[in-house]
Amino acid sequence: MADPRSSPLLLSVLAPGTSHRRGALAASLVLLAGFLAALPFAQIAWAPIPAFVLIQQTLLLANDLITAAVLFGQYFIGRTRILNVLAGGYLFTALIVIPHALTFPGAFSDTGLLGGPQSAAWLYIGWHAVLPLTVIVFALRRVDESPGQEIPGAGAIAILIAVVAAVGIVAAMTLLATSGSASLPALIESGSYTTEARVGVGILLVLPLGALLTLTRRQPRSVLDLWLMVVMFGWLCNTGLGAFASSGRYDVGWYVGRVFDWLTSLFILLIFLSETIGLYARNTRATAVVLRERERRLKCQRRREDASAGRSKNASRAERRRVVRRYVALDRSGSAQTQLSSSINEPAFPSRPASPGHGAQRRGWEERSHAQHREHGEHRTFPAVSTVAGGCQPGFRSGAGVACFV
Repeated sequence: MADPRSSPLLLSVLAPGTSHRRGALAASLVLLAGFLAALPFAQIAWAPIPAFVLIQQTLLLANDLITAAVLFGQYFIGRTRILNVLAGGYLFTALIVIPHALTFPGAFSDTGLLGGPQSAAWLYIGWHAVLPLTVIVFALRRVDESPGQEIPGAGAIAILIAVVAAVGIVAAMTLLATSGSASLPALIESGSYTTEARVGVGILLVLPLGALLTLTRRQPRSVLDLWLMVVMFGWLCNTGLGAFASSGRYDVGWYVGRVFDWLTSLFILLIFLSETIGLYARNTRATAVVLRERERRLKCQRRREDASAGRSKNASRAERRRVVRRYVALDRSGSAQTQLSSSINEPAFPSRPASPGHGAQRRGWEERSHAQHREHGEHRTFPAVSTVAGGCQPGFRSGAGVACFV
């Protein structure tokens, strides 16, 4: 299997850029500004709105479930075991809000559908303890951690184990906070936090602080490390404002802390969505470039084929012209040969009808003609030697005969 460090899809190995650092800094400054602005008014009571809890925890359930699913997908791609642990922590954070809402007084009933008056407070402690612990484990991973061995079905089995573990821990905490609430110390009385609650919240503050410090010391830092630092900083503000600085439920600090809870559940999800959109954008641009290059190559290939076809057509035309010229030359040669043959076979002088009275006159005329030609260096063919001259090559025509030089 390929090394996941070469893949830009895994945020656990992707180095943060300038935009990531600026975004993380801006989110941290917003959280800090909200914390400092609400701190002086944290203990001012507001009107109780139990439905606010249902709305806030429904949003938390959706955000954390999607984040857990994305982290499980990242694990399935890279087979980095520590991502499976972090995904299990987010799954626990998503599922624990269900029993917390069922036990919260006033959400579904005045005393809650499950457990007693302390059940929701103890579930809140467990809720805000598990995710920082999984983040600490994630931050302590080795830099050179390699993916697990490629075994058919191993990824699905590991995800199933993480899901079962998260569900089991939620069930165990719910059972302890509901059936064993009588044996647990009281964390809230008459809507106000007790000393035991302050101690429990103080312990809760140590966990995200430790996770934040562990992530800060980690080098090299990935995009996921950077935004988990923002999440843990948000959990510090949330726990410190909503459960430590506030006096109890339904005051300014409690409401602002719940809003911080919802905001911190968005950060990892939003960065995943942002990177996914960026990846699709890069793939779209790369595909467009490839398509344009392919179209350009096809056009060049068509031009070459057209040019080759034009050259072939011109060559064919030239070849046809050569063939035509050859046949014309052959035809002319045949016509010349035919003319030659006819000129050789025709008599040099018009024949005269043979008659007994003209024999002596004919012989005299032929002897005078031969004598004249000998004086001029010529040899004229006569009908008497036409059969011999017919075997000579064509030369210069003289009158009606052909000169043949032997």
